[in-house]
Amino acid sequence: MKQVNRFIRRVTFLMLAFLMFSVQAACASTDSISSQSTPDLLIRKIMGLAYESQQFISSGPFSVGDSLKKVEKAWGAPED
Repeated sequence: MKQVNRFIRRVTFLMLAFLMFSVQAACASTDSISSQSTPDLLIRKIMGLAYESQQFISSGPFSVGDSLKKVEKAWGAPED
């Protein structure tokens, strides 16, 4: 009887441990994929829409394709 109880406990413990590790691994792989690709896709989408409609980015007076000289003339030279 003791051996059966030990066996059941061991099997239960191993099943719970396997379940915990498999769920944790699945969540970690999903998070890393989405966190790496989401910013890149968002930036590409913003830049594409701005280029198509020639709208301003960040509410500034410049559009996609403006020269660096135009920006430096309006805002001054960069600090860094």
